[in-house]
Amino acid sequence: MAEVVYREVVVLYEHPSWFDDLFAFLEERSITHARVHVSDIKYCPDMVDGSSIVMKNGVTISRDKSLVLNRVSAVPHHISEPSFLPYYQNFLRYLELLGVPVVNGSASYAVGLSKALQYTILQKNGAKVPRSRVVRSQEEIVDALGDLQFPILFKPNTGGSGAGIIRWTTRDEAEAEFSGGTHIPFGLDGVGLLQEYHRPKGGCIYRVEILNHEFLYGLVVPVLDGSFNYCPADGCNIDRAQQQGAFNQCPLERKKAGALDLTPYAPTPEEVDVSKRTLSDCSCDLGSVEFLISERDGEHYYFDVNPLSNFVGNAKELVDTNPYERLLSLILVPQ
Repeated sequence: MAEVVYREVVVLYEHPSWFDDLFAFLEERSITHARVHVSDIKYCPDMVDGSSIVMKNGVTISRDKSLVLNRVSAVPHHISEPSFLPYYQNFLRYLELLGVPVVNGSASYAVGLSKALQYTILQKNGAKVPRSRVVRSQEEIVDALGDLQFPILFKPNTGGSGAGIIRWTTRDEAEAEFSGGTHIPFGLDGVGLLQEYHRPKGGCIYRVEILNHEFLYGLVVPVLDGSFNYCPADGCNIDRAQQQGAFNQCPLERKKAGALDLTPYAPTPEEVDVSKRTLSDCSCDLGSVEFLISERDGEHYYFDVNPLSNFVGNAKELVDTNPYERLLSLILVPQ
């Protein structure tokens, strides 16, 4: 029997340390792979009829021999230029048009760029989401305040790790900030959302991980108090005094340092089904969906779709599975 020759796995990434475990696993398993940092991307749109392209670091991405694993966040680490977002999305689409298989491709990346789009897809798939309004100016914020029940969160439509999130307890509090000239951080695409805030029952949120359209594991993620004032609806920091550093506060990364007491969660069949259908509609080959149980009314509210979902550290001990072994079903593709 002829030996099966697999495509080289080309990992697109941007964070310097988030994927150390992934690279270590690929090396340990002797899986042919290459790394391309976002700063090494180079392509020519008039070469889509070619069979391969060469990145700045010399890595070749081939239509016939490569598989691209997209591990770039919708809000990349330390990249604040809005132009990067359409640039990178177009690059992923270019690879797809070239005929290169891409795990979590351009459509998945587009969902990561828009919380408004995430909520629409979640609701389409039977998930209850917090009541929200899309806004593009301070005037639209003022007009929309009367449509929602306080407390209210303001969120940049394109954002991550809680950066730019503001919480208002009352309308007077919100209008006082406007009259005081407070800058509202609309984010990289100039769009924001107003959203009803639900304090999570039990002080935790729930995360359901899906890989290759199958349930991978579930987690209970506590909401942290102390130096950061975390918004449960994003599992992230909404303390504006700290928000500049919030981009680096990955809950799963802190687990490795022992800062978070993550516990496994066995989601209901309905929660798994909603998560699977949502990620399928998002064209996400791997990712996660998060929800909370509201202290206010006891309802489940889904609030986040993560096309870039870092696997939890010490997964074997915590959730009794090795997600990297499961990842092989996606990335080991014969030439």
